[in-house]
Amino acid sequence: MPNVIKEEQKAHEVKLTITVSQSEARPYLEEAALRISKEVKIKGFRPGKAPYHMVVGQVGEMRVMEEALDRIVRTFYLNALLAEGLEVTGSPDIQVTKLVPSQDIEFTVQVGLMPHVKRLANWKELVFKARPISVTDKEIDAALKDLQRMRTSEIRATAGAVASENQKLVLDLEMKKDGVPIEGGTAKGTIIYTDQESYLPGLKEALMGMKEGEIKTFALTFPSEHYQKHLAGKPVDVTATLKEIFHLELPPADDAFAKTLGLEHLTDLKQKLNENIGLEKEREEHQRQERGCLEEIAKKSQFDPIPESLIKEEFERMIDELKRNVASQGLAFDQYLSSLKKTPEELAKEMRPQAELRLHIALVLKHIAEDEKIEVPEGEIDQEIDRHLNLYKNGPNAQEQISSPTYRNYQAAILRNKKVIDLIRTTLVGGL
Repeated sequence: MPNVIKEEQKAHEVKLTITVSQSEARPYLEEAALRISKEVKIKGFRPGKAPYHMVVGQVGEMRVMEEALDRIVRTFYLNALLAEGLEVTGSPDIQVTKLVPSQDIEFTVQVGLMPHVKRLANWKELVFKARPISVTDKEIDAALKDLQRMRTSEIRATAGAVASENQKLVLDLEMKKDGVPIEGGTAKGTIIYTDQESYLPGLKEALMGMKEGEIKTFALTFPSEHYQKHLAGKPVDVTATLKEIFHLELPPADDAFAKTLGLEHLTDLKQKLNENIGLEKEREEHQRQERGCLEEIAKKSQFDPIPESLIKEEFERMIDELKRNVASQGLAFDQYLSSLKKTPEELAKEMRPQAELRLHIALVLKHIAEDEKIEVPEGEIDQEIDRHLNLYKNGPNAQEQISSPTYRNYQAAILRNKKVIDLIRTTLVGGL
């Protein structure tokens, strides 16, 4: 057995110093030499047939040790965890501290210990209030107006028409500050809808009354919260060339409009909108209840300290989610940070409590699943796997991944968590 020194670290982490003797490392070195001999020509031997000492003589012992190192580290690290009875989590920080030919190999591993719930809140006694769901006429009218806008007709304006309300304007823009063009301030074919607010306050109003082909220069002030700090709150000169004017005609909200959407009457359309808005509100309320119940239990429970490495990984997942959301809105992440007036370090500090809360909730779900003996039947997992396979039936790589044991375990965990969340919600929320 290798020599293992265990040192407890702060924040529920442990450091292992593992020394692997030459005799313990020898089988892995021989395997590495065999792999090398298949790639490096050893005089007098066919590929993969050269003995260990001939390979070492050809490429050097250090090359063989480097080839074997990954297998040695992984194997003896896992053996040390089993021998010490350690339950770890997160990615280990591995440092090779000694790798010298004809000597023992030494490396250290710092890794987080799996945290647990020290005291679970008496969650079955907690109460989370549901909110009543209702749909107003104003919400139905707004949804109807959105449908009308989606079917708006654009009619090219006749000669002599001027920019006014309820129009689509196509124009070229050039912005300058102190006579110098602004980076990104020149745009061809910019579209402005005069019934909507412009990204640059005052732009829409300045265009009113212009005719096609007209060029107009005017001064505007960038918003004080603009992500480009050197422009925020500063005046700029804007030159606009109006290229085209389109009148926007919304279809009337009547039975004929309802028929274009597959319904007989306008009253039927409004009823369908009422149902759809209600379903969306139910979904949002359902999510609010789930989130609120889990957060309430987590805040009233006690936990082992969370390893720093685990918090870092959770934060990185949150940042990835945030970046995808920001990108879906057409923004670069650095622009988003600028709009918040925050540095990456400030954002990390601000998001840390949320990362810890998410980890606490995961521990709560695991703990309650074990307490309540909640399991997922194999048949349910099979159905979920089959559903995913059907979704990606034309992707051989995806099919292989979905069929793997790792993916199956991942889906089993998701299904189990869903069962736990459903149990918590039905227990805590009245009127379900």
